Amino acid sequence: AAALRRQLARPTDDRAKVVRLVAYGYAHVRGPLLRQFLMAFPLLHELMLPDRAQEVNLLVYLCDLIESCAACTPRLRDVVFEDGQVE
Repeated sequence: AAALRRQLARPTDDRAKVVRLVAYGYAHVRGPLLRQFLMAFPLLHELMLPDRAQEVNLLVYLCDLIESCAACTPRLRDVVFEDGQVE
């Protein structure tokens, strides 16, 4: 939460320069916090989950999460998993 506050304190123009977000240790319980991070970066293109394997349930949840942020992060399309697979 402290990292999110630091990012939100930056001007929107600076946050718009971030195009990739890397999230370690992601769990569904942290979905609301991840959503806030996604909304903080308006030109985000890619979400990386380098320590998570691709699984159907996770992919469905992430699709719902990304769709709910579509107005704030319209360019976010890709999720990269631990094996480098892009969905």
